[in-house]
Amino acid sequence: MKRIFVCLLAVLLLLAGLVFPASADAAPHDEASCTKVPIVFCEGAWHALYSNAGTPEQEEAWNTGGGGTDIVSDLQALLPEFPKYVRNEEWDKIADILADFANALLGPIRFNSDGESVADLNGDLNDSLEDLKQDHKGNPDAREYDFCYDWREDPWVLAERLRAYIEQVCEATGHSTVKVVAQSGSCTIFLSYLARYGTDRICSAVVRASLHNGSSIFGDIANKRLYLDADALAQTGFLRDFEVPNNEKILNMLQAANQAGLLKALLATINRAFPRIVDRLYEKAIVPTMLSLPMLWAYVPDEDYESSKTICFGEKRGQYVDLIRKLDRYHYNVAVKSDELLKAAAQKIRIGVYLGSNAPLFPAVKNSQKNSDGFVDTSFASLGATVAEPYGKKLGVVGVVFQKVKDGHKHISPDKTIDASTCLLPEQTWFVRNSAHIGGSNNDFAKWFLDSPKTQTVFSDPNYPQFLEKDEDDNFIPEVKASFLQQAGAALNPIARLKDLALGIVNFIITLGTWWID
Repeated sequence: MKRIFVCLLAVLLLLAGLVFPASADAAPHDEASCTKVPIVFCEGAWHALYSNAGTPEQEEAWNTGGGGTDIVSDLQALLPEFPKYVRNEEWDKIADILADFANALLGPIRFNSDGESVADLNGDLNDSLEDLKQDHKGNPDAREYDFCYDWREDPWVLAERLRAYIEQVCEATGHSTVKVVAQSGSCTIFLSYLARYGTDRICSAVVRASLHNGSSIFGDIANKRLYLDADALAQTGFLRDFEVPNNEKILNMLQAANQAGLLKALLATINRAFPRIVDRLYEKAIVPTMLSLPMLWAYVPDEDYESSKTICFGEKRGQYVDLIRKLDRYHYNVAVKSDELLKAAAQKIRIGVYLGSNAPLFPAVKNSQKNSDGFVDTSFASLGATVAEPYGKKLGVVGVVFQKVKDGHKHISPDKTIDASTCLLPEQTWFVRNSAHIGGSNNDFAKWFLDSPKTQTVFSDPNYPQFLEKDEDDNFIPEVKASFLQQAGAALNPIARLKDLALGIVNFIITLGTWWID
């Protein structure tokens, strides 16, 4: 569906939860003898929203899944007029076309200035207590429960619903505590839960690719720092992640054009146009639709938060006073205290952190060259790692890296891009090289940490050292330092690709010429 076009302007996160199987009727259950503590999986954001939820008329009203074909089709319908408007410097017309398109896509999910959904949509279709009771008591292995929620809402409020769901799971299973897996956007809800209710109902937790410290993507968008970076675009994984048709061919063409210097020249024209359309585009579409969603403000880093409110709301601040009050409640009770909350929780329960790395950010913002999983900065999601930036650089000088915190353990990544010694939890933080934000979860790893009788560390198991990577089957394996021959081969790779480069340039010029001629 074409709703996924929203990722071109700001956010996209789609992470799959687990679906727990139905089992036999309830049977006597003794918590004291049951080692299968229930696991509550808090899924990531951007799942489907429904109208008439919980009724026979329930139907899917909005979805970000799939849609690559629709995006390309809609973009092709828009592009023919753009060259003419650019040549004539009709910037307002370009802004209006983009605003109308954004409003059509995002209008159905927008919130009003009071911080409430305009349409009656629902995304938290959790199972009832009676449904939950049918699982664990009859079959202790059936212990995985998905917490669904409306990902647009205020995470401070969603923490109340997480608490109610955990209480239901405890009642249904006969256990007094649960284990929690929070991933991506749901980490803001988990942190809000810790701030409001503590850890009494939780015995261990894993957080993956957390957004509770924000992402430079949202800091840039909320501050109108839009910029198309040629290097980031040529390496982006978004085309693949969002199933854009012929994404491999398109990416190959972008890479070839970038190597030839053509891509940067083209994007320079677009970047010069941004300042001429951005104010009108934000006023007519981006602020009243996307930036009306409380959850997305939870993704704005602290250093960008106050300036973002000034830039987005400006003279209309009074109109948004109720929304701003909600945003401030989360930001100043949770976001700025996130390290404090997690550190306090880690002293009471087992907490593990893992995240992807070794990718540039979304290529349409100023900070796109930060090391990330494609969506969240590595430094943010790791709770403070020292990371070589811009993307592609290494720490130290001439291959010599000195670890910042001398704790007696080695925390430097094999590729010398990350120093994990500065993390909030350096012994319980794992990095997975080349693991994308979307689809990067690994429940086997999460269960390994959660089900261990004691807190696992990055030195506990040789299969799970601090620095990992994904194999072809999406399993986590230890990251291996590239050999001298491999590094030499990579250095010579452009020579081997001269033929592909030449073909790519030709295809790129043909495509550009076809697009530009009206």
